[in-house]
Amino acid sequence: AIYGLTGTLGNQATQQFLAEVYGTDQVVIPPYQYISVANNEASKYICKELPAIIARTPQEWMDAICRTNLSKARNKRAVLIICKYIDQVKKVYQALAEQYDAKKLITYTGQEKFTKTNIGPGEIIIATNISGRGTDISTLLEVEANGGLHVSIGFLAEDERVELKYGDRTL
Repeated sequence: AIYGLTGTLGNQATQQFLAEVYGTDQVVIPPYQYISVANNEASKYICKELPAIIARTPQEWMDAICRTNLSKARNKRAVLIICKYIDQVKKVYQALAEQYDAKKLITYTGQEKFTKTNIGPGEIIIATNISGRGTDISTLLEVEANGGLHVSIGFLAEDERVELKYGDRTL
């Protein structure tokens, strides 16, 4: 028998493949809370989806990451920034630390033990896509009252499964 739990099982083809090869069933467990989708009625996300920001240069990318996420953090929301590479996590941390309280910045690259369980107002987690696998972070009530967790994916995801992982507000 195979038992498991994942927030990123994949699309219908992946689920069908597992069912055929292993004879498994899948059960979809609804999220803890639903949030109205805005700006994209066709989206599978359960959160507000903002328009993408496309940067043409690394500096333009960094400026957009800092501007967008500092705005949310300064408005007492919690922020999760997902980077593709470890060196990007380090560079984003440095850029944010020049403009913001470094005590409210948390990095998570998978190279260190991650013990944070709650994220509070104004806190920013900068992580790689891979490091967050299996990590569960709860937002404090004050964060929820100020709009919840703001998630920024700092790269174009190679498949919809990666995008949907962060759409369900998990790290």
